[in-house]
Amino acid sequence: MNKIIKKIPSLDLIDEWLNDGVKLSLKEGRDLYWVSHSVLVAKLSKKIAKYMNLDEDFAYKIGLLHDIGKQFHPSQPRLLHAWYGYKFLIEKGYPDVARYCLTHAFTLKEDLKKDKDFECLNDDNATQYIRDYISNIEYDSYDELVQLSDAVSATYQYFSLQSKIEEKKQKYSMELVNSLMPVFEKYEILKQSFETRMGKSLNYIYPQNWR
Repeated sequence: MNKIIKKIPSLDLIDEWLNDGVKLSLKEGRDLYWVSHSVLVAKLSKKIAKYMNLDEDFAYKIGLLHDIGKQFHPSQPRLLHAWYGYKFLIEKGYPDVARYCLTHAFTLKEDLKKDKDFECLNDDNATQYIRDYISNIEYDSYDELVQLSDAVSATYQYFSLQSKIEEKKQKYSMELVNSLMPVFEKYEILKQSFETRMGKSLNYIYPQNWR
């Protein structure tokens, strides 16, 4: 295992938080896709962790919680849900899982330099805190595990990275797609790294669910 885990919430407590999140999302008229997406991320994270001799229980829990901030705010701008989720878990007293709310949003640390991404916070202190926080930590296997699992998980099924790229080409301008290519290249690096370390491809783990 890569790190000493100091404090981890129980699954019962996580279920309580998710149920409360569902109620709040419904009350605010927001889509609940983030819940089923989080379950997919959790399941894949646990499965990969099994083949890498990582803590499966911890991997599952941080997968469930990485998007917990979406109960307070929709997915766009993306930094808002990451920051809200981080603050939520910090306030609950779980800094060891809170970090993954932020790190999954910064697969590329170079994104810390993009001022436009931080405009949604409208808070210079929060902006500086996030930049300092991400800059000063070294990503571990769990950070990268959630980043990869998040990248290939939709709402009800898993997507290959190439499928996601093709989907975005159909939906968005080439300018936007091209701007996203560096992060997809990083996802591919993570995928190859995990597959090498597992000795198995992601297709082997969930072949019936890939698209």
